[in-house]
Amino acid sequence: MDIIYKSKFLCRLYCWVSQLRYPQFKKEVENRAKLDLFEYKQIAQPLPKCYYELCTDNNCFGIGWSIRHYTGQLKRKYINALSEHGYFFGSYVQPKEKIIFEKRILTFSDVRKKYIEDAVSGKDVYPIGPYIHYAPQYYDEERLFREKEKLGRVLLVFFSHSSTGVSVSFDVDFLVDKINSIRNRFDTVVVSLFWSDINPTIENRLLKEGYRIFSSGHRYDYYFLSRQKTMITLADMTMSNAIGTHIAYCCYLGKPHWVVRQDIKEIAVTPKGKANIAISKKIDNEPESAKQQDELYTVFSNYSEVLTFEQKEICNKLFGFDRVRTPCELLKFI
Repeated sequence: MDIIYKSKFLCRLYCWVSQLRYPQFKKEVENRAKLDLFEYKQIAQPLPKCYYELCTDNNCFGIGWSIRHYTGQLKRKYINALSEHGYFFGSYVQPKEKIIFEKRILTFSDVRKKYIEDAVSGKDVYPIGPYIHYAPQYYDEERLFREKEKLGRVLLVFFSHSSTGVSVSFDVDFLVDKINSIRNRFDTVVVSLFWSDINPTIENRLLKEGYRIFSSGHRYDYYFLSRQKTMITLADMTMSNAIGTHIAYCCYLGKPHWVVRQDIKEIAVTPKGKANIAISKKIDNEPESAKQQDELYTVFSNYSEVLTFEQKEICNKLFGFDRVRTPCELLKFI
């Protein structure tokens, strides 16, 4: 893939071939966009690697599509920049950012901008804040109102999720006990599961507790961020068992968050998974990364239904809440 990343022509060819192989991709994504938020089994079905954005990361979670939608550029085939597909703690910079043909990189914050500029030469880096800002709502205002009336007060829980070639394992009973310790404050408990983590065992466990299950969809579904945005909007309180980009999105949308720290085991199921675990361990062991994650664990470790000053401050620093752009501003970068 390194050879492809270096060439705009090869990236364009790679996308074209993927589109030829899966001509029904867009139709399938649009059909899923008609589904109710809680029709998780259909929404979370696998999708093939079918790329429309030239930079592969821009196809993840609908980042490129959301930016084009926000700037009124949906008729454009792709954005002219590489967006980091998630928040990387510490100084880690993806190797592809150093060799990609694109000369512009989009990221969250000034903190990330500095790390990228230290590691990459010859490219312009633009912090644009939490990507979820740019995604359109999955539901319109009227449907949001009706759904909120049905759900009442909502506790939204993000379970730690797998990644490419890696499965995760943790004590579900421990987390369920933590959820149930505050459950009487809410009318509905919703658990967000990553598409690849949905299986009969976890489904039965959660449904037995009376929870509802939600999935933002497959990583290549460009409505991923839109579904997540609407689900967070419907929530009154959010919760998770690991540090991740979801904290940025919840807090940016004004939702309090509680992190229950527990041991998460990563298990490689493919050679790619082994490589990803090695990267993950490298990131976690890097001093600045460990410091940033510990800071987040500390400020979000106590249950609070109000976002504190400290929580807002660290989220703004790491995730760039003050770097969100207007459509006109963003157009200059893409």
